[in-house]
Amino acid sequence: MTKGFDLSAHVTQPRAETMTLNAPAHMIVVKKEEKETKLREFLAHALKTLDAAGGVPVMRVLARCSGSPVMRAVAAIRGELAAAGVEAQVMLAVLDDASAASAASVSVRHLGDVRCLDAHELLVFGTASSWIGDSMRRDPSVRDSFELHALGDAASARRVALSFDRLWVRSVAVKAPVVEAVMDMTAELAALPVEPASAPQVLTRH
Repeated sequence: MTKGFDLSAHVTQPRAETMTLNAPAHMIVVKKEEKETKLREFLAHALKTLDAAGGVPVMRVLARCSGSPVMRAVAAIRGELAAAGVEAQVMLAVLDDASAASAASVSVRHLGDVRCLDAHELLVFGTASSWIGDSMRRDPSVRDSFELHALGDAASARRVALSFDRLWVRSVAVKAPVVEAVMDMTAELAALPVEPASAPQVLTRH
């Protein structure tokens, strides 16, 4: 069975603090209503620090589905990504609700092995920015979670990329027509407002 990504390998003393450029990797508690916003801020900082001399920038994304905040955040800056010539590699655990990262060049794969749901959502941007979310078994849009944000940290980015690449070889390519369709779906999802979660209904016996 594939094990989930080990957060402890990246963090020695977890602490909550404001994200800054070139900050060391650190875990923060993120409320479900704030996930997309924080990821948009993270991607905006990462985009500004891309090394143009390093060749074509690559963004790797592993997400549960198109509704994941990380996918919505990527879709929100699709124009900037395309202008920067970013190539994207996207893996989705749930293809029926799939979307693709909106970049100039996109490779989409389906990670269909249910055992891989224990892995964490991941994002690696370029060579020095990375993010780790919650396990793909849990819907990130309905729960708060610990997340790892690392800007300007090449060592963390390499470790996250290695985990991504190990799962990438176990995934199955999605054909081009499907990629075009799900890219449109991503744009539509990014335009939708994020509604607060409704209060749970409690049933009692009388």
